[in-house]
Amino acid sequence: MSQSTVIAVVVIVVFLGALGFGGYEVYQQYYAPSPSTPPKHSSTTSSSNSSSSSSNSSSSSSNSGSSRSSNSSSSSSSSSSSSPSPGSKLYQNPGVYSWTCPEGVTTVDVVAVGGGGSGGVSGSYTTNTQTKTYTTPGSYTFVVPSGVTQLDVSVVGGGQGGDGGYCSGFGGSGNGGSSGGYSHATLNVSPGNEIAVVVGSGGSPGINRYPPPASGGAGGTSSFGDSVSATGGQHWDEPGSGTTSEGNEGQQGNSAFTSGLGGESVFDGYGAGGNGGCLGSNGDSSPTAGGNGVVMIQYNATFSTCGGGGSSGTYVSAKSVSVVPGTSYSVVVGAGGTGGQNGEASTFGNQVVVAPGGLAGSAGSSSNGSAAASPGKGVPSADSVPGNAGNGASGGSAVYQSYGAGSDGACDSNSPATAGNGMVYVSWS
Repeated sequence: MSQSTVIAVVVIVVFLGALGFGGYEVYQQYYAPSPSTPPKHSSTTSSSNSSSSSSNSSSSSSNSGSSRSSNSSSSSSSSSSSSPSPGSKLYQNPGVYSWTCPEGVTTVDVVAVGGGGSGGVSGSYTTNTQTKTYTTPGSYTFVVPSGVTQLDVSVVGGGQGGDGGYCSGFGGSGNGGSSGGYSHATLNVSPGNEIAVVVGSGGSPGINRYPPPASGGAGGTSSFGDSVSATGGQHWDEPGSGTTSEGNEGQQGNSAFTSGLGGESVFDGYGAGGNGGCLGSNGDSSPTAGGNGVVMIQYNATFSTCGGGGSSGTYVSAKSVSVVPGTSYSVVVGAGGTGGQNGEASTFGNQVVVAPGGLAGSAGSSSNGSAAASPGKGVPSADSVPGNAGNGASGGSAVYQSYGAGSDGACDSNSPATAGNGMVYVSWS
């Protein structure tokens, strides 16, 4: 190997060695710092990182504090603004109660219905005295009219006919006939009863003749059912009989051409005896028939009338009311009317909510009672719904559910039913 070649190799080795050392220095300085000796720019980097770390720590602390503060504030806000539990209370039995406002409640809704009005009591009226008279001889059937429970009955038998006679010195004038008997009774009956009626006829007149006398016919018996009767006159001296009075005898005729007069009626002209007759040269007088009997019935009819229907209670719908927690408020549930009385009002608080009760129907009298009008007495709360008026004897229907309905008027001596009770319903949310 030549000398020049050796020199060139040495130069190359030295160059490469120097290059290698310089590269190691660069590596040591920039890429592989010793753990005990921070590399160049480490203070700047560390400060920056430390600042960043401090910033992050501060941020973390700030975030943590902010989060805790925010959460604490949110928790406090949530606790202070929590709403009370919703609730409600229904009062539906008549009476006075006390409702205490729960904590946190400042407004309630109140529904109220007043008690219904009672139907009116029944009434009655009695007609003027009615009279049914049977005067024509024969048989009949009397049907007791509606509303009649008692009869006043008068019965008279037929009068005897007058006797015939012969007016001369050889005979005698006719005797007058006797009158029928009289019976009076008061009977208890029922409407619709059928009762047999018989009217006795007056006796036929006798015949003028010689030898006298020729007796007139007997009067017939009159009767009403099986309990009241009166016989007719039988002979001038044998008048008809009755439980109240017997008839009167006829007047006896004489030989002086004077005929006897018939016996007088003992009741209102019915059943009188006929006059006697006479046949003679001084003039004739014909005997007369006896008067017909009678059955007279008098009665009063009594009719029942119905009371008017009561009106229903007023309805107050969900009225909003301001209340104070812990404060007690009175609650009154109005009772339904009874015996023809008005219904009572339902209220909340000191007349804060008022639902008047219904009115009672009027009592029956000579006609049916009048139905109650609406609304009831008292000033209702605003936006209330009046109860329904009664209709004839029917009570007004409830406005809200079945509370506070009016009751029907009573008929036939019955008592009116009790009307529906009111209610109060308090709710909050």
